[in-house]
Amino acid sequence: MNQTSRRQFLGAAVASTLALAGCASIGGQTGTQTSPLANEYPFGANTFLGQEVEIAKRERTIQMMRDAHIGWMKEEFIWDQIEHNRGQFTWGKYDEIIGLAQKYGIKVIARLDYPPAWTQKKPDFNAPPDNYEDYADFVNTFVRHYKGQVSAVQIWNEPNLAVEWGGQPPNPAQYTKLLKLSYTRAKDADQHIVVISAPLAETLERSPRALVETDYLQQMYDSGAKGSFDVLAANAYGLAYPPNDPPSPDRLNFLRFTLLHAVTEKNGDGNKAMWFNEYGWNASPKEMPPDQLIWGRVTREQQATYTVQGIELAKKQYPYVGVVNIWYFRQVGSIPKTDSAYYFDMVDPDFNPELVYGAVRDAAAQWH
Repeated sequence: MNQTSRRQFLGAAVASTLALAGCASIGGQTGTQTSPLANEYPFGANTFLGQEVEIAKRERTIQMMRDAHIGWMKEEFIWDQIEHNRGQFTWGKYDEIIGLAQKYGIKVIARLDYPPAWTQKKPDFNAPPDNYEDYADFVNTFVRHYKGQVSAVQIWNEPNLAVEWGGQPPNPAQYTKLLKLSYTRAKDADQHIVVISAPLAETLERSPRALVETDYLQQMYDSGAKGSFDVLAANAYGLAYPPNDPPSPDRLNFLRFTLLHAVTEKNGDGNKAMWFNEYGWNASPKEMPPDQLIWGRVTREQQATYTVQGIELAKKQYPYVGVVNIWYFRQVGSIPKTDSAYYFDMVDPDFNPELVYGAVRDAAAQWH
């Protein structure tokens, strides 16, 4: 999640959605044989270990994840930090993070984006490289370096937002080109690596700034994306609604992910596993100004209850759902308490657990 992009593209959509009452029937199981990747252990969480400068705090974070029976971590691996100069790779920080994950038995999903300046004639914030082969080469090198240590790679992030596509209008055809090249090169490096499509931001907007995620996914299929990813990534935020709030094209809620699955079915890809890239409810305090509540708001008690209920609902009724990465485990202190994004946390920057930590720990223990 990029905080700027969320505020720019989701704020107005969320505000309008919270006033909507329309609903639709919930789509459940299908008759299609689902990918084995949907049967993975579901409990995961997003981490910010690359931003944590103290090794002891990195380890304590992963220890607390292990203690809560969280089996997956999704971490960003910044291309610019690894290959700041072409052909010169700096792996040290990330090697240490991967080593800790292995030490505590946690599988790693690696998000790969943020190209270095040398890839672009006119460098821009998280813009795709001028030559897509450069990114595919990086994916290949990354997968080779971490073969057997990283379980999955996520190809880019939220390209249906202009701010995550270098300020350019969303372009599903171009993203599909990037995805297809990267898929081939990743499999060249390790045929067992799981390649995950870029998660698409939940939005109701259709403009040069953003494209509704179901529209974007359909245009990816129109551009030949089928067969170029093993897992479909989805964002699944609950906003102010309980997990069983029905999905609808004009509503942002947890079950909106079923609309993406409907697109896969329409394109003969209904057996595709879906993993949640970002999942959860925001528990901002009552005094948070309404214009800051771009993700809606629930209480800490509701956050804990809904998080567990949503995972149980997804695994029971939607057989294509695999790993669920909660947004987020712990941030390093870079998000202030005045920002509503602070209140997604499972553990605060000082390692104090929130109610949702205990709820997830107890629920996940039942899977062991």
